[in-house]
Amino acid sequence: MKLFSVAIRQEDDTFYAQVPDLPDIHVVGNSIADTIDKVRSTLIGHLQQLADDGNDLPQPENISIHLTNPKFAGQTWAMISLNSTLFNSRQKSFNLHLPRALLTQIQAQIGYDEHNIEAFILKAIEHELANA
Repeated sequence: MKLFSVAIRQEDDTFYAQVPDLPDIHVVGNSIADTIDKVRSTLIGHLQQLADDGNDLPQPENISIHLTNPKFAGQTWAMISLNSTLFNSRQKSFNLHLPRALLTQIQAQIGYDEHNIEAFILKAIEHELANA
C-alpha cells in the first residue's frame, strides 16, 4: 500500500492540488472532493505508466516531512492510499461481473473505492491459488 500526501489550496472557487512526492503532478478542481478524485486518477495513471515503462514506483514520504515544508504552509491535506499491486506491467485487464449480493458484501467489508475492491479480489484469487 502506498499512502500519498496531497496539498490542496483554495483560491476563490478553484482548488489546486499538488502531490509533494511527485512534484510534476498538479491538479485543478471545482471542490475538494473533485480535486481529490482527479488527483487519485492522475496518480493511478502516473504510477501505471512508471510500471509499464519498467521503472520503480516511488516511495512516498511520511506526511510529517511535508507539514514542515514552508511551501505548503496553510494548505489543506488529504491522503490517498493506493495498492501498489495494481501497478504491475505484467497485468492483463478484463471485466468481471459479480452478483450484486456479493459486491454488497465486499463493499460492506472494505468500502466503495473500486481500487480497494480490485486489490481485495486480487488478494482473494492469490490466496485461493496458493492454497489450491
